[in-house]
Amino acid sequence: MKMDQHFVVLKDPSNKVTSEVYASRNDIVDVAKVDDVSDGLVVQITLKPDFRLDQDYLVRVVQKGDRTQITVLAGNNPPTWATFPDSWRDWVNNKEVQFSAANFIWGHLVGNPDHVTRAQALYEIAAMDDPNIKTSERRQAWLEVAELCGIEDANQIVGTGSRTASLAIPIRIAQKLSKGRPKTHQWQPPVARPLFADPLKSRRVRVAPTAPQREAWLFRNPGALASVQRGLQEAAAGKVSTVAVAELAED
Repeated sequence: MKMDQHFVVLKDPSNKVTSEVYASRNDIVDVAKVDDVSDGLVVQITLKPDFRLDQDYLVRVVQKGDRTQITVLAGNNPPTWATFPDSWRDWVNNKEVQFSAANFIWGHLVGNPDHVTRAQALYEIAAMDDPNIKTSERRQAWLEVAELCGIEDANQIVGTGSRTASLAIPIRIAQKLSKGRPKTHQWQPPVARPLFADPLKSRRVRVAPTAPQREAWLFRNPGALASVQRGLQEAAAGKVSTVAVAELAED
């Protein structure tokens, strides 16, 4: 297999960006720090011959402020947790899903004659596919619709404020209205919702950021790292001596 290399920015203070890189297994990549970078931390990650494109993966998780971006750097079989952001965005942007949620909400609103007139006006702003309606106007209309539906806490449905989060508001309203109802009266999306997989419970190995050479083995062995961290916590609590912790780190 031809060697594949990736240069990854792990820390960029000027843009407030930090990132980590995960692989599917131990010892399938080499990580080397790039020393000629004046501001920040950059590493070169090289896939080893043992890296199997059809089974392994290399994933970068970027944190910039409150936003998280996940990129698959290598591998043809990425884990569910790495592909969830894209699959969620595609699902939320699916017109069939949007219209289905909007129609479910409308069916709930027309059951209350006191709200029909106001609901009709809001619905035309919120649900109509009109390019002249601004995202902020559509979001505000959906929030008022949610209030008419008895959902008073906007934080439960508003999301992060991004375009995708705004498009997801009627989906969240439909889900809230479905809660506690018999299944036959719940909203059933025409396309199955993608399922989120917790990365912390999935098979993965952190390969970057790199550690000092004398501690690098810890980052290649998450079990050992966890043991040392537990030992340090116990030492801080006075349960074991620092000598015992040092011996644990050297095993």
